[in-house]
Amino acid sequence: MKIKNMINANGNTVPNQFIITNGLIKTFQSYESTIAEYNTDTQEITIYPDWDYSKTTMKFFKQFINEETMFGYESKAQFLKAYGNNHMRVFFK
Repeated sequence: MKIKNMINANGNTVPNQFIITNGLIKTFQSYESTIAEYNTDTQEITIYPDWDYSKTTMKFFKQFINEETMFGYESKAQFLKAYGNNHMRVFFK
């Protein structure tokens, strides 16, 4: 298992925002909440209820999606339109 802090736009590590890699699974964790898990093999993502908890969580969720997955995230509305209607590889818990 590998745990790393996310990096902000200035190149600094961000406290309380983590990417956890465990085999084929990459998990985005904000503080103590699991926000999303991405399977790099099946390219499926599971998104947990706290995914839009705060502005900060959303900011780093967007970064996680764009940097660590095959999915794109421009805005919440775009993401939900593209993937929120039972998209075959995105699962909302």
